[in-house]
Amino acid sequence: RPVVLGPTAFELPLTVDNGSAHRLRLEAASLALRCGDARALELRLAGEVCIERRTRVEVVTRWRMRIADPLALYVVVERLRKGELSDLAVDYAVEGRGGPAAVNISRERVPLSEFLNTFGLTTDDVARFFRTER
Repeated sequence: RPVVLGPTAFELPLTVDNGSAHRLRLEAASLALRCGDARALELRLAGEVCIERRTRVEVVTRWRMRIADPLALYVVVERLRKGELSDLAVDYAVEGRGGPAAVNISRERVPLSEFLNTFGLTTDDVARFFRTER
C-alpha cells in the first residue's frame, strides 16, 4: 500500500525480482494517468533505485505527484471506484541501466489494464482499492 508523505509525495513499496547477472539501476521514471485525451495525474520518481543482481527484494520508491487536470482526476477516481476503466490509459517513461547497458523505455496511451498486468495486477484490484479507500 502507498504511504502518503504529504500533499504531493508518497512512498510505494515494490517487489522486484532481478534474475539477471547485472545490477539494475532506475535513474528516472515518470507516469501520467489519462482519461481520454486529458492528462489527469502525473507522477515522477523522486530518487534513484538500485537492485542488486540475482535478488528478489522489496524496495521503497518515493514519488512526486502533480495534479494536471483536477476535473479529469475526479472523473478518473469515480471511474476507478465503479470499475469503469475502458478509456483510462497510462503514458510512461523509464531511464536506467542494466549492468553496462542503458535502458530507455517510453510508451504513450497504454490501456490501464495492460499496464497493470505488467505488475501482476488487474483492473478489479484497482477498483477494489478505490472502493475501500473512502
